Amino acid sequence: MSRATPDPQKITTQKTLNTTQKALNTTQKKILNYLKEHPHATRKDLAAVIGDITEDGIKFNIGKLQQYGLLKREGGRKSGTWVVIDNDN
Repeated sequence: MSRATPDPQKITTQKTLNTTQKALNTTQKKILNYLKEHPHATRKDLAAVIGDITEDGIKFNIGKLQQYGLLKREGGRKSGTWVVIDNDN
């Protein structure tokens, strides 16, 4: 029994991966630089060192950095550390 081969011109299931490089703002760059040197830092520490930003602002920017794949948390919330994945900016 032979199978019918599909017409190559009708196959349109090609998947493409579009990655966009996100430009980091200055606050995000400061967060990455500080966490690289101080991986045990808290949001409160970051807000105090960076200045002119609230802890909620730090939380928002950390979330963005995690979405971009530049930052991850290892360990628990109290004893864990921040790991900077890539800091080319």
